[in-house]
Amino acid sequence: GIPWGGVSLEYMGVLQGKYKQGKDNVGVLAEGDKDLGDRLGHCVARKEQMTKIVVSRLQRVADLQGQLQRLKKRWDALQEVARQEMTRQFGEVGVIVNLPDTYKEWCGEVARRNSYWKATVAQAEAASAAMQRQLEEEQERRLAFLSQWEALMPEQLLRLLCDGGAAAARPPRVEVNVSGRPKVLPA
Repeated sequence: GIPWGGVSLEYMGVLQGKYKQGKDNVGVLAEGDKDLGDRLGHCVARKEQMTKIVVSRLQRVADLQGQLQRLKKRWDALQEVARQEMTRQFGEVGVIVNLPDTYKEWCGEVARRNSYWKATVAQAEAASAAMQRQLEEEQERRLAFLSQWEALMPEQLLRLLCDGGAAAARPPRVEVNVSGRPKVLPA
């Protein structure tokens, strides 16, 4: 056999070789870890940079959408104003197109109103003349009655009949008046 001391030395030599090999591997691992850490830092920085770019572009898109909405509202408002103006202008054209018929109807209405006015005035004058004749006839009857019977009547009956005096002995006057003469309209 091999003495224990020889095995130990040999075994220690193998261990030492493996330790050296492991130590060399730790260095490689440390370099790899540092390299991966550097690459990870670079990736994190690039991701933050890309996030800022995406956020910036999304904000720009939101701003453009807001501008488009405002432009659409303005466009809709302008279209409504244009529609109203066209409606107004077409209405004016309608007035012009219908002007001959409208004027003809207007002339007929003027003639009808003038005729109504003349008829009303004639009827009022006839009624006034009839009322005047009736008043004169009534005054004559009252005077005839009083001239025949006043001297024979007791004071109390005369007062009741005349209702307080000679002024009440007169019949009531009626006046017929046509008011509100229209403006003179051409025939």
